[in-house]
Amino acid sequence: MWRIRGLSEYIVKLADLAEAEGRALRAGSVRVAISLSLALGGALVLCGGIAFLGWGVFELLRPALGTGGAALLCGVVLAGAGAGLLWRAGKAAR
Repeated sequence: MWRIRGLSEYIVKLADLAEAEGRALRAGSVRVAISLSLALGGALVLCGGIAFLGWGVFELLRPALGTGGAALLCGVVLAGAGAGLLWRAGKAAR
């Protein structure tokens, strides 16, 4: 009888632990989903801001360098900034 009672208590405690871990996992999943959606939204707004910044620099340089020169200079600067960010992200991922 003692062994059956101990085994049943063990099973009940194991089920309680599984339930508690499931609740913690659900709460953590919600936090991760919220953080991920905010990060993606922030990245989209940042991309829009960088696009408008590039356009503003292009419009500023167009009278002095012409359309082609301004586009070339803006493209090189933004491509360099993007490459630098990708390099930094790759370095941080190691």
